Amino acid sequence: MPARLKLLAAALAAACLAPLVGCESDSCPYTSHDPIPWVVPDTLAFGEVEVGDRADLAFTLENAGGGTLAGSVSEECAEFSLVGEAAYSLAGGDSATFTVRFSPISEGAKACAVETGAADSSEVVCTGAGVLGPACQVSPAVLDFGRVCLGGPGQQRSFTIQNTGGGVLAGQVSASCGPFSVLEERAYSLAADDVDTFTVIFEPVLEGASACTLGTGSPQCPVVCHGTGGGPACKVYPTEINFGNHIRVGETRGGSFTIENTGCETLSGAASVLEGCPCIHISGDPSYVLEPGQSKTFSLWFRLDSAGTCCCSIVTGIPGCPTVCACGMVIGGVCCIANPTSLDFGSVAVGDSLDLTLSMFNCGDHWVSGTLSETCEDFGIAGDASYALSGGQSASFTVRFAPVSPGEKSCNIRSGATACPGVACSGAGALGQAAE
Repeated sequence: MPARLKLLAAALAAACLAPLVGCESDSCPYTSHDPIPWVVPDTLAFGEVEVGDRADLAFTLENAGGGTLAGSVSEECAEFSLVGEAAYSLAGGDSATFTVRFSPISEGAKACAVETGAADSSEVVCTGAGVLGPACQVSPAVLDFGRVCLGGPGQQRSFTIQNTGGGVLAGQVSASCGPFSVLEERAYSLAADDVDTFTVIFEPVLEGASACTLGTGSPQCPVVCHGTGGGPACKVYPTEINFGNHIRVGETRGGSFTIENTGCETLSGAASVLEGCPCIHISGDPSYVLEPGQSKTFSLWFRLDSAGTCCCSIVTGIPGCPTVCACGMVIGGVCCIANPTSLDFGSVAVGDSLDLTLSMFNCGDHWVSGTLSETCEDFGIAGDASYALSGGQSASFTVRFAPVSPGEKSCNIRSGATACPGVACSGAGALGQAAE
């Protein structure tokens, strides 16, 4: 006899015998007013439930006696819980149903005893197992087909789908995005760690960019495809050429750039320097006829017969191809630059001092020499103040501000050379600590 039946039989016998001592009848009619708990079923088997998912099962508690059966159902298990009202108060013959939820948070077998809260009532034993559900991973998640010629055989790219979880990952790969299609569209069914490979083909019929998101049967695993239908296309490199910043008057500097046909049709044109450019010239034949995949390199030379900066644009003769920008700086004659052109010392405490750096640069092609000087009480040159610079050379000097009284101060540092500018200095003497 099951344990719960034995329990009920014992309870009924006890309730029957107590009030009928001396009963002469062979039968013992039920006259107890005591409640008798009756649980159906007393075991709940949830089976396998995916981690992160849940399953509900119910049991019934009945008052098979008289009086009032009252209490509260309870459990103390991390992955089992009661859903809804847990308290009850049952008159004789009444029953209440309680729902237990199994929500596994990890793999493995789980068990829990749910207490009914009624005296002499058996507990409800719950069992189940947490299992990993399927998980999808695609690699690569983006398929880049690049530029594909119109009317050609198309380009193929492959990707894999893997079940990185448990159970069975099932679905079907499909595409409905014009020039993109899946070779051998089919369903897949992958056990844990299994992998399947699929191939996508891009066959453009129009020039321009196309994109598509493939369906893999799993919303968490999209595959993004993009490519460009090819007509004429060109690549230019580099698009910026710097011939230098210290080119002498009349000196020639060389450089180059390349045009490459990255399209699907013959590319033809002629490179040229925009009108009005006095310093950039193309050597040799500027025209070109390039089949797909071919390239041509063009030689340039830079020359300027006077000091200054010269920048020019070189065009390829093909609409949409990048323009090349070429620049150079020529130094010549007598040229001198002060850097910076002014010095601001800010606020300095009286009796204190602050040093800043000043440089003189010979931007010409003649010698420049001189000696920095000043006639200001609060400003001075710290260290050697003289210089003699050939073309392209520079010299640095330290200017010191040491205010002897409070208030705004200014001074002009003379360069000592006609070609070199003076430098204006400013600052403020402050009593006590200098302001920040």
